[in-house]
Amino acid sequence: AINAFLPLLRQSHVKKVVALSSALGDIEATLVSGFALSVPYSLSKAALNMLIAKYAVQHKSEEILFFAVTPGLVMTAQRARE
Repeated sequence: AINAFLPLLRQSHVKKVVALSSALGDIEATLVSGFALSVPYSLSKAALNMLIAKYAVQHKSEEILFFAVTPGLVMTAQRARE
């Protein structure tokens, strides 16, 4: 999807790509928290983080910003019961 929109980004005055990531894709956060579940999800988010970093490096000279954001935790009814 990013590749498909690059031509439009190059023409735009807003040159930003934002990806929705998660702390579960962060190696340090995983080691600190000791959270060992959600392996497939964590792997996909770690891969997303690397992909965004690679795009950021590749398109730095074009001043296109690539970054991943982590929205944080949300208190759901299930989480409140845990």
